[in-house]
Amino acid sequence: MKIFTLYKLQLLLLCSVISSIADAQNLAAGVKSNGGWGIMRKDLTWIIEPDFDRFWHDRMVVVGDDPGLRIICSYHEGMARARRGGKWGFYNKEGKEVVKCIFNEEYDFSDSLAAVKKLNDWGFIDKEGNFVIESVYDEAQSFYNGIAAVKVKKKWGFINKRGEWMIPAEYSDARKFSGSFAAVEYKGKWGYINKTNNWIIQPQFREAYSFNNGFARVKTESGWGMIDTTGSFIIPPEYEKLYPLEDGVARVRLAEGWAYVDNKGKLFTPLFQNAEDFSDGAARARKKLWGYIKNNGSWLIEPKFDQAEDFINGIARVRLDNSADLSLSHEGDWKYIDKKGNFLFENLKIEKGEDFHNGFARVKINGSWGYINEKGELVIKPQFGGCFDFMEVD
Repeated sequence: MKIFTLYKLQLLLLCSVISSIADAQNLAAGVKSNGGWGIMRKDLTWIIEPDFDRFWHDRMVVVGDDPGLRIICSYHEGMARARRGGKWGFYNKEGKEVVKCIFNEEYDFSDSLAAVKKLNDWGFIDKEGNFVIESVYDEAQSFYNGIAAVKVKKKWGFINKRGEWMIPAEYSDARKFSGSFAAVEYKGKWGYINKTNNWIIQPQFREAYSFNNGFARVKTESGWGMIDTTGSFIIPPEYEKLYPLEDGVARVRLAEGWAYVDNKGKLFTPLFQNAEDFSDGAARARKKLWGYIKNNGSWLIEPKFDQAEDFINGIARVRLDNSADLSLSHEGDWKYIDKKGNFLFENLKIEKGEDFHNGFARVKINGSWGYINEKGELVIKPQFGGCFDFMEVD
């Protein structure tokens, strides 16, 4: 019995190790070499050869894009968008171009399907490039939980994965279903419907976003506020801007500056010149210089940085450009700190650093880019003209 139990423990340990290795091998990053941009594994082998002019990562804002540029994008569900000759297609996780670049526009795969535009109309394809839903729509959004918003004859409705109408096209605008509700615009006002097309919250708002964790941001004539699923305001509509709740705290913009409110709408911090959302239990806020506050409004680290970014797994990056403290030898360089404000990785002179993702951060040292881990070890030495965060390929 003891031998059998020991064998099971060893087997579980081995499976855990294999799983960790598999997870590590499943990471890849957009990297620029002499040949251009491609997507590279941690072991420096290429999934997609560096043959592209640009790499686009998630939520990247593209301004003044040249349609002739060759583009490769982040992976979603094992598929990466690519553009050649002004047309779009997809590469799979083995680096094979499985969907040729023939589409005018396309979105990332979501729910195993991708919205694509062929000529002037939108439809949906599978991961082999076959049309599952023919291109018959004026516009389309991605599928989420088996439902997608599509537009015909200037009106939005919702379809299922068979292309059948779940909700007829009768709305001026629509957002994706989040849980059981979707925000839709009807006769100039936004409200919320359920999946049987009944009004849950009557149209009454100037703007409205999808529900997130039971709350949604809406705009009235008075300003932005936040409602629960009954339509009752938990944060009154009186702010110029309002951002989602994070750990029971929301960031708001007033005429005089930025502040934070709790989930009952109570303002509990002073005004700041700038402020950002909470991340990893802290938020960066600026009063002439940047510091970090706790979610009770007190300072975690007093303002002393010229630039600062979010905490991720207890590590943040900061910069001191014009420090009055001559004992600090970090002026002009990016440094990483812990939540006590202590500088980390003092052996590295980092010209530019980025946030940690999946355990790695990209850093620029001596004019080239590489990667460090959360111990500050150079796991991939600086050698690239540019690089982006490691991402999950699947």
